[in-house]
Amino acid sequence: MGRLNLLVVPPQTTPDSAAWLMAAASDPHGMLTASRLLEEAARLRALRDADRAVEAVWDSEGGHATRDSAARPRKPTGR
Repeated sequence: MGRLNLLVVPPQTTPDSAAWLMAAASDPHGMLTASRLLEEAARLRALRDADRAVEAVWDSEGGHATRDSAARPRKPTGR
């Protein structure tokens, strides 16, 4: 039949990482082993956490985008 790899998602895995792992593991074209999938999930989680940290600094320094459309400056109409 061939080789089968068993992926056991650790219980402390975040829901988004677990969903990614299950999707990646079920990909019929995927060639990664269970160990490599877990490594890749950890790498992606670290990147996401770093992005969130940078975003938090940006927001704390006043760089956040205005979410209220009424508060946005209007574009000139060119009249």
